[in-house]
Amino acid sequence: MLRLVGKLLLGVVLLVVVAAAALGGYRVWRQHEGERALAIPAPNGIDESMFVDVGDVEQWITIRGTDRRNPVLLVVHGGPGVALSPLATAFLPYERDWTVVQWDQPGAGRTFSRAGRTLSSSTTVASIATDGIAVAELVARRLGVERVVLVGLSFGSVVGLEMARARPDLFVAYVGTGLFVHRDDGRAIAYERVLARARDEDRSAAVAELEGVGPPPYARAERTRTLNRWIDALTRSNDPDAADRLAEILLAPRQSLSDVASYFGGYVASDEHFDLGAMDLRRSAAEFALPIVIIHGAEDFDTPIELARGYLDSITAPSKELVALPNGGHTALVYDRASFLAALDEHVLPLARAIDR
Repeated sequence: MLRLVGKLLLGVVLLVVVAAAALGGYRVWRQHEGERALAIPAPNGIDESMFVDVGDVEQWITIRGTDRRNPVLLVVHGGPGVALSPLATAFLPYERDWTVVQWDQPGAGRTFSRAGRTLSSSTTVASIATDGIAVAELVARRLGVERVVLVGLSFGSVVGLEMARARPDLFVAYVGTGLFVHRDDGRAIAYERVLARARDEDRSAAVAELEGVGPPPYARAERTRTLNRWIDALTRSNDPDAADRLAEILLAPRQSLSDVASYFGGYVASDEHFDLGAMDLRRSAAEFALPIVIIHGAEDFDTPIELARGYLDSITAPSKELVALPNGGHTALVYDRASFLAALDEHVLPLARAIDR
């Protein structure tokens, strides 16, 4: 009997080893293919990555594009703590007309790793915005430009607005997407929208569960999970689910397993650090001295477009507009790239090209 158990255990171990080797080999192949896609053969192209000293800890930036003379696009990621730099291949379409700068904020990605996988208790939206301004200044000097275009996604949309308000002279325009106005008001709108869709599509199970939990806010986490589950099931956007997001990071080129661990560690630390429920963009100052463009997914249930539209109506700026992407989700910047890039090139690129270099 013991010999039989031993043989079975040995068989399980061998299966695990073979599976791990196969997965490891697949990861190496996918990373190799990703690296090939990231090659920039153009003579004026740029592909740089480095730590820069802009705050209490060195912070990670990447600079990529097919022509370094193109206008500069500084991406301020969301989360908090969800860096976009590992998804470099997703931004390849942008690199034709733009020089794309990714920045791992404090508490995110390689910046989190550089800090010893810790996030200072003194970190705030304001302190991250100060670091972001320093990043923008450094990039502008390095590339020899007067101003850059600022793109803020989700939590990063709030950071970006702070940057734009403080230093309008440094930015061509502010572009917000997945605008984070107010978490609980956004969930209430999302609930009504997804319940209406469930009824329209005669999804009886969805209707029953959603009516059972009622509208937010929720005191119990399982009710939030119920709402999110039906949002994921009924959305018409291209945003991936959690498993696909995990696979993207694991298979991303130029990312070691240690980098992957830091990526997810930064997300957890930042999520615990910031009280997103207490943030309300409508309480911040409403005057801006630069163009404001909101490019927003109509299928965004995380930060519904209704709140973005209301916020835009409430502010003053030299010019302001909202561009709705019919099939765009919360991360349309990444997963509805063709539509987002078309809107960016139509509404923002002319502003950037008009700036004297």
